[in-house]
Amino acid sequence: MHKRYYIIILMALTLLLTACERPVKREERSALNQEINSYMVQILSEAEELQTTALQDVLDDSPSNRFYENGKAYRRNLYLQTLKARYEDLESQKIEVFEPRSIVMGRNSVVWTAQISTQSTDKDGNTHAISSSETWVWQKIDNYWRVLHLNSAWAN
Repeated sequence: MHKRYYIIILMALTLLLTACERPVKREERSALNQEINSYMVQILSEAEELQTTALQDVLDDSPSNRFYENGKAYRRNLYLQTLKARYEDLESQKIEVFEPRSIVMGRNSVVWTAQISTQSTDKDGNTHAISSSETWVWQKIDNYWRVLHLNSAWAN
C-alpha cells in the first residue's frame, strides 16, 4: 500500500519537474540580450535611413496584437503604413538610443526598453525633435523572434 503512494508521489514530482522551465543561465541571458539588441540596432539603423523592412519582418501580424505610438493603438499594417507615410515627408532622420536594456523573461521572451531621441528634417528643411520612452515585447515563435507589442510614449 505504501509503495503505491510512493510511486504516485514520484510520478507527480516527475511531472512537475518536467513541466517547469529551467532557469535561464547567465550565458544564455547574455546571448538572448545580444540577439535582441542586434535586431534593435538593425531596426533603428533602417529607421535612420527612413526604411521599415527590418521592422516589417519582425512585427507579428496576429490580429490581437497592438502597437502603440503616443497613446494611439495600431494594428501591424496600419502602423507600418503610418511610418512609411511619415518617412515620405522626411529628408533625413538621426536616432540616438539612451539606456537600452533587455529584460529576459524566459528563453522565448525578452522585453527591450530604452529612451530614444529623434532629430528629423522634413523636405521643406524644418527640423523636428522627439524624445520617447520605448518598450518592445519580443517572443520567439516557431524559432523566429517577433515583436508582439511595442509602446512608444513621446516626452514632448
